[in-house]
Amino acid sequence: MPSLFFFLIHQKRPGNDGGSIISLMPVVCFIMDQPPVKKLYRSREDRMIFGVCGGIGEYFAVDSNIIRLLWIIFGLTGAGIVVYILAAIIIPEAP
Repeated sequence: MPSLFFFLIHQKRPGNDGGSIISLMPVVCFIMDQPPVKKLYRSREDRMIFGVCGGIGEYFAVDSNIIRLLWIIFGLTGAGIVVYILAAIIIPEAP
């Protein structure tokens, strides 16, 4: 259903007098239904340790085993374990 909004427009007048005009301009806007916002949660069902990889897999609609494999490769750099623990603390568990 369209909605009608009015906007105040400030326009400079042509010429050197520095005057201006304020006009009321009607605008019709169409407000569309937006899909629900996806939220990142730790998984309750698909978990090995804290459910971080399962939650990321559910969020991106990817198999969680692929996320786990990538996380293991990332973990070999040394920072992966710290990032996993931080993610387990920051990401809330699924309701």
